[in-house]
Amino acid sequence: EMCIRDRLMSVEGNFARYRDALSKASPPTIPFIGLILSDLVFIEENPDYIADETNDRTFINFQKLSQIAKSFAIIKKYQKHHYRFQQNGQIWSYLESSLILNEKELM
Repeated sequence: EMCIRDRLMSVEGNFARYRDALSKASPPTIPFIGLILSDLVFIEENPDYIADETNDRTFINFQKLSQIAKSFAIIKKYQKHHYRFQQNGQIWSYLESSLILNEKELM
Protein backbone atom coordinates (compact mmCIF):
# COMPACT_ATOMS: atom_id res chain seq x y z
CA GLU A 1 0.00 0.00 0.00
CA MET A 2 1.27 3.48 -0.85
CA CYS A 3 2.25 5.68 2.06
CA ILE A 4 1.24 9.34 2.24
CA ARG A 5 4.65 10.49 0.97
CA ASP A 6 4.46 8.19 -2.06
CA ARG A 7 0.99 9.45 -2.97
CA LEU A 8 2.03 13.07 -2.46
CA MET A 9 5.19 12.72 -4.55
CA SER A 10 3.58 10.66 -7.32
CA VAL A 11 4.81 11.71 -10.77
CA GLU A 12 1.24 11.59 -12.08
CA GLY A 13 0.20 14.90 -13.55
CA ASN A 14 3.73 16.28 -13.20
CA PHE A 15 3.60 16.01 -9.38
CA ALA A 16 0.13 17.57 -9.30
CA ARG A 17 -0.64 16.42 -5.74
CA TYR A 18 2.62 17.83 -4.40
CA ARG A 19 2.20 21.13 -6.26
CA ASP A 20 -1.35 21.45 -4.93
CA ALA A 21 -0.29 20.66 -1.36
CA LEU A 22 2.58 23.16 -1.58
CA SER A 23 0.31 25.91 -2.88
CA LYS A 24 -2.05 25.34 0.08
CA ALA A 25 0.68 25.06 2.73
CA SER A 26 1.25 27.94 5.11
CA PRO A 27 4.82 29.19 5.45
CA PRO A 28 7.31 28.52 6.78
CA THR A 29 7.63 25.73 4.24
CA ILE A 30 10.65 24.33 2.43
CA PRO A 31 9.77 23.39 -1.17
CA PHE A 32 11.44 20.46 -2.92
CA ILE A 33 14.10 22.33 -4.88
CA GLY A 34 14.74 19.34 -7.16
CA LEU A 35 11.31 19.74 -8.72
CA ILE A 36 11.81 23.47 -9.28
CA LEU A 37 15.18 22.79 -10.91
CA SER A 38 13.60 20.11 -13.11
CA ASP A 39 10.97 22.64 -14.16
CA LEU A 40 13.69 25.13 -15.08
CA VAL A 41 15.57 22.53 -17.14
CA PHE A 42 12.35 21.66 -18.97
CA ILE A 43 11.57 25.35 -19.57
CA GLU A 44 15.10 25.95 -20.88
CA GLU A 45 14.48 23.41 -23.65
CA ASN A 46 11.92 25.80 -25.17
CA PRO A 47 13.21 28.29 -27.74
CA ASP A 48 14.18 31.81 -26.67
CA TYR A 49 12.64 33.20 -29.85
CA ILE A 50 9.63 32.23 -31.94
CA ALA A 51 9.74 32.64 -35.71
CA ASP A 52 6.75 34.02 -37.58
CA GLU A 53 7.16 32.39 -40.97
CA THR A 54 4.47 34.50 -42.64
CA ASN A 55 6.13 37.85 -41.89
CA ASP A 56 9.71 36.61 -41.75
CA ARG A 57 10.04 38.01 -38.19
CA THR A 58 11.28 36.67 -34.90
CA PHE A 59 9.64 37.33 -31.55
CA ILE A 60 10.84 36.90 -27.99
CA ASN A 61 9.23 33.87 -26.34
CA PHE A 62 7.51 35.70 -23.48
CA GLN A 63 5.72 32.53 -22.40
CA LYS A 64 9.12 30.99 -21.61
CA LEU A 65 10.15 34.08 -19.64
CA SER A 66 6.84 33.97 -17.74
CA GLN A 67 7.40 30.32 -16.80
CA ILE A 68 10.91 31.11 -15.55
CA ALA A 69 9.54 34.02 -13.50
CA LYS A 70 6.89 31.74 -11.92
CA SER A 71 9.60 29.26 -10.87
CA PHE A 72 11.65 32.00 -9.25
CA ALA A 73 8.53 33.43 -7.60
CA ILE A 74 8.01 30.09 -5.85
CA ILE A 75 11.56 30.20 -4.49
CA LYS A 76 11.22 33.85 -3.40
CA LYS A 77 7.87 33.16 -1.71
CA TYR A 78 9.45 30.68 0.67
CA GLN A 79 12.68 32.62 1.20
CA LYS A 80 10.94 35.66 2.62
CA HIS A 81 9.77 33.78 5.71
CA HIS A 82 12.02 33.28 8.70
CA TYR A 83 12.57 29.80 10.04
CA ARG A 84 12.95 29.72 13.79
CA PHE A 85 14.80 26.54 14.67
CA GLN A 86 16.19 25.87 18.11
CA GLN A 87 19.87 25.11 18.09
CA ASN A 88 20.71 21.50 18.94
CA GLY A 89 24.00 21.48 20.86
CA GLN A 90 25.01 17.97 19.79
CA ILE A 91 24.44 18.66 16.12
CA TRP A 92 26.14 22.04 16.35
CA SER A 93 29.20 20.51 18.04
CA TYR A 94 29.37 17.80 15.42
CA LEU A 95 29.23 20.32 12.59
CA GLU A 96 31.87 22.54 14.20
CA SER A 97 34.24 19.65 14.79
CA SER A 98 33.69 17.93 11.43
CA LEU A 99 36.62 17.53 9.12
CA ILE A 100 36.46 20.23 6.45
CA LEU A 101 37.99 19.19 3.15
CA ASN A 102 39.14 21.46 0.37
CA GLU A 103 38.46 20.72 -3.31
CA LYS A 104 41.77 18.92 -3.83
CA GLU A 105 41.13 16.60 -0.86
CA LEU A 106 37.67 15.80 -2.17
CA MET A 107 39.06 14.50 -5.47
